[in-house]
Amino acid sequence: MRPYHGARTRTGPVLEVGGSFVVVDTGPWIFGRKVVIPAGAMERIDADNRVVRVAMTKDEIKRSPVFDPERDWDDDYRRQFDTYFGGLRKAS
Repeated sequence: MRPYHGARTRTGPVLEVGGSFVVVDTGPWIFGRKVVIPAGAMERIDADNRVVRVAMTKDEIKRSPVFDPERDWDDDYRRQFDTYFGGLRKAS
């Protein structure tokens, strides 16, 4: 699947799916960063076209915490994402 943010710009392939998030490789779009997109930001999944629409801007995705595949999802690491994405929900 390839997610699109609100302006319909392709961000990159989904690398991993967790219980409440997906990990996306942004490729050259954001210098090859891997980012977490929370399930609550996913607007629509189009399995036929392999597209996930997300309610985030390119800048919101750019500013999100960096995903480190080598790190365990301990409380401190999860808190970084919860703090960032929780702040986005409050700003909406």
